[in-house]
Amino acid sequence: MQRFLAYFVLVATIYFGVSLTLASVVVDYRDPIDRTNPEWRAIYAPDWGIPPSNTVEITNGDKVLVADIYEHPSEADCAVIIAHGLRGDRNLVRLYGTMFYNLGCDVLGYDFAPRNNSNALLTYGYEEKSDLAAVVDWLADYTALPKSRIGIWGGSYGAATTLQLLAEEDELAWVIADSSFASMPRLLDEQAENLFGMAIEPILPTTYFIIERRLGFNMDVVSPEDSVVGNDVPLLLLHSTADELIYAQNSQAIYANTNPETTRLIYMDWGSAHMQSYIDNPETYTHYVYAFLRKFAPDFSSTLTPQQSLTDSPRIDQITFVQGLKQQIIPHPEPTTPDMSAFIE
Repeated sequence: MQRFLAYFVLVATIYFGVSLTLASVVVDYRDPIDRTNPEWRAIYAPDWGIPPSNTVEITNGDKVLVADIYEHPSEADCAVIIAHGLRGDRNLVRLYGTMFYNLGCDVLGYDFAPRNNSNALLTYGYEEKSDLAAVVDWLADYTALPKSRIGIWGGSYGAATTLQLLAEEDELAWVIADSSFASMPRLLDEQAENLFGMAIEPILPTTYFIIERRLGFNMDVVSPEDSVVGNDVPLLLLHSTADELIYAQNSQAIYANTNPETTRLIYMDWGSAHMQSYIDNPETYTHYVYAFLRKFAPDFSSTLTPQQSLTDSPRIDQITFVQGLKQQIIPHPEPTTPDMSAFIE
């Protein structure tokens, strides 16, 4: 009997120890990236040759959000916020922001709260959406622009945060969400299975219980796919078919809840890993973005000419859905010959 009790205590200790460790990985922010590494900076924070016009601190309650803003010299009447992913920072504006700065817009990148606030937990957009709302309000005041002249590009964690903001903010010019997860439970289930296989399943209920106790809310409320219901802000969903961190079916689930009259879903099929699509193929990625803006926000920038950069773009006027398991290959729309007329008309 004593041997059985000892064995039970050992197993229980290991079980709860693993659950606590996994919960900590999910909610405690750790930054493993050396941001002084020249190779990292060359890819994710390229030198524009343009210094920030201003570096500011935006407050939301007791949190401080550090932001860089690049003001366009043309006295822009448009502005774009870059909302980075979990391993990014505000310097990502120098990568993705080029698409919008080249349209004559002011661009802003900000560090999400856990990067500069040691007590901030990762809430997967639940609290971060109010931080983003504070950034939108600050930018509107700083530029003297209405929110209808402000767009948001979000990637991964930042995309999910932006989509959750749409449940509360309906005045934005547009939103582009690259590689978002559909919901927090789905994200954690898929990543746990991807990292550890089916053997992790018995530990997950306790792990999720600990996560919810630490965060103070039920994970089910973190749901970009639910947040877009009823949204009429023009929305572009982008996802690489080769993404093995957040599967492309997440964007499919989000799209299923959107207004098809104001939303486009584009699968990028050039084999890029998570959040690498623009890095691997910036020209086609930019074609997609500009085509979307021409159709749904044609007055956002005066430099969005009707036929700008269309000649080499794949067809994007069709939506392809995937049924079944996440391991399935997502088919690309046919035909693949260049033809974007239906998308932009």
